[in-house]
Amino acid sequence: MKSPLIVSLVFSLTFGLVSCSESSPLQVQPLPTAETAVTIDANASSYLFDTLKVSEARLVFRNDSTGNLTYIRFSRDSAQAVEFVSELNVYHPTISPDGKWVAFGTSPEPVGTYSEVYVQELGPESSIRVSLGGPAAIPRWRIINGDTVLIYVTSAGVNRKDDFWKEQSTYMVSFKDGAFGMPQKILEGNYHGGISDDMRLAVTGAHFLRVHTKIQGEERDTIWYDSLQICNVSLSTDGSLRTIFLDLGAERGRIFSGEDYLAHHRILIADSVGNLIGSIPSPEPYSFDQPEWVFGSDFLLTAMKTSDVHETLLLVDIRDSSVHSLVSGSDLWHPDVWLQP
Repeated sequence: MKSPLIVSLVFSLTFGLVSCSESSPLQVQPLPTAETAVTIDANASSYLFDTLKVSEARLVFRNDSTGNLTYIRFSRDSAQAVEFVSELNVYHPTISPDGKWVAFGTSPEPVGTYSEVYVQELGPESSIRVSLGGPAAIPRWRIINGDTVLIYVTSAGVNRKDDFWKEQSTYMVSFKDGAFGMPQKILEGNYHGGISDDMRLAVTGAHFLRVHTKIQGEERDTIWYDSLQICNVSLSTDGSLRTIFLDLGAERGRIFSGEDYLAHHRILIADSVGNLIGSIPSPEPYSFDQPEWVFGSDFLLTAMKTSDVHETLLLVDIRDSSVHSLVSGSDLWHPDVWLQP
């Protein structure tokens, strides 16, 4: 059995420079856990393993009642759920492309409070948690030039005001063998909705759907969707450069969808230049919240709300707008799922 340890890497961002120092390893027991009160949908395993033909499936989310990270590992016959008890407030957890790690921040969109990013070994007996320090928020995994990296921003605050926007930055840091490399600043502005692997497109919200493009060497920062208020922006990870987001039932979305709808009652899909190409209705009586792309696929994972309580986590197949329940509970936030073919 490996020796449990926590390594803390503290990165100080001063005058645009980044310094790195490693603290002394602390010997600890496996990270403390507790039982979690969630209900696994009776058909979840059948859908994942028989219909989608995956070989492994892992799910993480924030238990908003406790602020803790919850992890579920599905199998054909059952599912194992565990909640990691911590003093940390876990937001936007995301599973690494190899399924072995989970990264998260300590402040959510669109709150601009100080945040740090952590990466934790993913398993029921996890014993490693690595700190990137801060300011760092809303991490996203990518594989760029064969290297596994995390993209993160200095603040997840509201991007409506240009002055605030111009003060923020987007960084990239490699992660290998349980350790971070040296962070690199890659963009001005907090592009936490995702960046394409070739760096041609970066997106973010809220409240504006701000976009950075690089076409034939020319870089531009623009705002899509008529500068209307949006949130929960997420860029696809399959190379199709599709962006999903939620709006407040704006006229542009209603015209495209062909009907009126309430706030967060449709997931909107835009192509690589901002044109709407899809609109997925929420099943009654729910509204969508915090949808994310499933890594490298045509599926989305989203929380479903009634009366401000996130009761259910659904997989959404954007090819036919069908929805498939995975888990239900009292308040399930910021879900992410890893599916292995």
